[in-house]
Amino acid sequence: MNLVPHLASSRLLGWLRTAGTAALLFGAGCAGSPAAAPTTRPSVGAPVFPGADWERLPDPTRAGWSAAGLDSVQALASRMPTSGLMVVEGGRVVTTYGDLTVQSYLASVRKSVLSMLYGIAIERGRIDTSRTLAALGIDDHGGLLPGEREATIQDLLAARSGVYHEASYAGDDLASAPPRGSRRHGTQYLYSNWDFNVLGTIYEQLDGRNVYDALEADLVRPIGMQDWRRDLQRKEGDTTRSIHRAYPMWFTTRDMARIGLLMLRGGNWAGRQIVPADWVRASTRAVTPVNRMYPSARRRGRFGYGYLWWVFDGAWNSGVYEGAYTGIGAVGQFITVIPKLDLVVAHKTVPAAGRAGVGAEEYAALLDRIVAARTGAMPTPRGVQAPPYDVIVRGGTVIDGSGTAGFRADVALVGNRIVRVERAGLPASEGERVVDATGLIVAPGFIDLHAHLEPLPALPAAESHVRQGVTLALGAPDGGGPFPLAPYLENADRSGLGISVAYLVGHNSVRRAVMGTENRAPTAAELARMESMVAEGMRDGAFGISTGLRYVPGVYSKLAEVVALSTVAARQGGIYTSHLREEGVGLLDGVAEALEIGRQARIPVVLTHHKAVGRHAWGKSVTTLAMVDSAARAGTDAMIDQYPYTASYTGLDVLVPPWALAGGTEALRQRLANPTLRDSIERGTLDLILNDRGGADLKRVQFALVGWDRSLQGKTLHDWAVQRGLPPTPETGVKLVLEGVLKGGAGTVFHVMDEADVRRIMAHPRTMIASDGALSRLGEGVVHPRNYGTFPRVLGRYARDERVLPLPVAVHKMTGMPAARLGLRDRGCVRPGCVADLTLFDPDRVAEVGTFADPHHYPVGIPWVFVNGEAVVANGELTPARPGRVVRRPRR
Repeated sequence: MNLVPHLASSRLLGWLRTAGTAALLFGAGCAGSPAAAPTTRPSVGAPVFPGADWERLPDPTRAGWSAAGLDSVQALASRMPTSGLMVVEGGRVVTTYGDLTVQSYLASVRKSVLSMLYGIAIERGRIDTSRTLAALGIDDHGGLLPGEREATIQDLLAARSGVYHEASYAGDDLASAPPRGSRRHGTQYLYSNWDFNVLGTIYEQLDGRNVYDALEADLVRPIGMQDWRRDLQRKEGDTTRSIHRAYPMWFTTRDMARIGLLMLRGGNWAGRQIVPADWVRASTRAVTPVNRMYPSARRRGRFGYGYLWWVFDGAWNSGVYEGAYTGIGAVGQFITVIPKLDLVVAHKTVPAAGRAGVGAEEYAALLDRIVAARTGAMPTPRGVQAPPYDVIVRGGTVIDGSGTAGFRADVALVGNRIVRVERAGLPASEGERVVDATGLIVAPGFIDLHAHLEPLPALPAAESHVRQGVTLALGAPDGGGPFPLAPYLENADRSGLGISVAYLVGHNSVRRAVMGTENRAPTAAELARMESMVAEGMRDGAFGISTGLRYVPGVYSKLAEVVALSTVAARQGGIYTSHLREEGVGLLDGVAEALEIGRQARIPVVLTHHKAVGRHAWGKSVTTLAMVDSAARAGTDAMIDQYPYTASYTGLDVLVPPWALAGGTEALRQRLANPTLRDSIERGTLDLILNDRGGADLKRVQFALVGWDRSLQGKTLHDWAVQRGLPPTPETGVKLVLEGVLKGGAGTVFHVMDEADVRRIMAHPRTMIASDGALSRLGEGVVHPRNYGTFPRVLGRYARDERVLPLPVAVHKMTGMPAARLGLRDRGCVRPGCVADLTLFDPDRVAEVGTFADPHHYPVGIPWVFVNGEAVVANGELTPARPGRVVRRPRR
């Protein structure tokens, strides 16, 4: 629909008709809404407008103000980091606090001012709000999705674009946004700086002027802002995240009050209509009522949303606040208009190092005190307000992830955060949803530091992981994973995930992209390219670098190469996780190399899926753990992760000497055609079967996924030899291994670890729990049972039944420790401010069910799992919720 009719006098009316239709679609515009005109106004004389300076109310008490009430306002402001406060009634100053002449940026109040400029431009016929982003040619890094391009200017004005692209300016609700492309434009509110910044871009494109020039010409000069400085106005923003920069505005407190007074007077200033009156009314009514705000935390505030203005709504749209609205800026900048009291309040906190801001709730308390000084009574909300919490988990024992003993407490969630942990309990009436956790442990969601997330596009619900209580998994281990990372993460974020995911940069992925599978050192140019790729991955949000030094092509790298790449990751706050070069006969050398990489690159190290493989390595965990402790004492930040099984899972080609695999399968075939090379390859394979991953027994090598012969899945190398009518000897094993690798390889389980090593590593204070498991679908292949049972196995068998470690320590190894390793201060914890990832489990029942022979079973005893505040497992059943997000490394 074209919202710009031919006649100028009807342009805004045409827009308003469409906007009214939109408001009805959004559920706004009902009787008693903030659009209603005030029915009373204090008698304070004729309204006035400031000239060069403001006129003061000679005696506020004679106009009905309470002297004690005003003293109370002053006292409260003095206890807050308020730098400027100005209360204006009828155009005259009632009271002030602080320095009203200090210039500072307005942050998000800028968008409320931009709204006024939009109203002027719409009335002049310069802007048609029905135009789409596609029609306007608006795009951004990575491209907008087709559905996003259909968003209109009107959607942007209402914060309903459905475009969840990262903005160049922080401070919005993007972290709570649903996956990109999942919401049609115009249907769901989300406070997004991308929307607001793009409105600035569009305004300049359609109006033909710089925002600040238009502001000066259309608002500043007509209302006589006494402190305006054009030289201070400048755009800001990180253009690597979005090409659309923000346009913060620099005002003083007393000039902010002029903006409020102009709005209070319906856009009229001393007889001149500056902003169209119809636009003032339209932009300050609840297009999005408070009960339809998103995320849910906003539904417990005072404000709905108009067109770039916050509108008192819901239970607070009553009494003197009926028809009131506010511009709100980060740190503590507010312009509030209260028509029923003919009142404007301007408040500012000047940002400064070490100075706290003033939040909306704190400002509301000050505002209530101002109103009480005028009316003689504190404002109260009308009717029933929403319960203060989205979810209350009641009656459980909280094990908070710190390693300390559990305690009885109720846990309250609002949106994606934990907001209260109350030992005295919380009334059930205070939660929209109440979960009875009696008899259950309430723990942070488990963090899997080593997960194979390759099936994520096909299995976005990640049910095999979430059923274990995992709420965040770190992908791209062992040197593998996607590259480039940015488009992959973007697609993952759009998928609707059952868990949150994070990623590393895989050394093997980078090396293969630059050098293929060549067995040599990189040239200087190749190393520089690999370094730039690691740096790119880190900028895209990777948490560090992973290596698989036992796998092709990482096995061909030398120490200097890995140190150089790890140093790049270290500079940006990353970690180093390593599948060691050797985990069997050369185990001690493999550990020493990883620790040396950590020392030289000055990077935190994780010896991932730490184990001692093969008879010759059994018991050597005593030495490897001592090496880790020694390195830590010397200053290398070294840790371990482990899965709780005596069997590993990897490719069958791990039984072939790595040098023979250079160049791929065809190169191996050619080498085997050479009698001399074949003899060397066979002797090397025999050695690996006898002394390393083969465990000197063909029964220890079990096929899991065999694309070329599914009948072998679940069978062993011994079974295959018998099936062929061959003696099940190690020499036969060599021939079968090479045959299988030439056919394409196989996913294989190797039963080659000793239980004593598993227990010793698990109990070590630097060890975390991780699965090394892949996302799995019930019934597909014969997978390792760790894919379903890692975390419940530790909680049930090793903590409860065999007491290898206390339950709070086991939870710590799954939550607080891995969160700290990733530098995530708000995960792996149960305390106010933490992300609302929770796993509720029955300490008496929790257990894995799957076995190596029959692995496809979900565990028992984990009835509830919350991801970002939403239940993805409820009463033991998977829910349709997909609140998981891609988690990116916090920027330095």
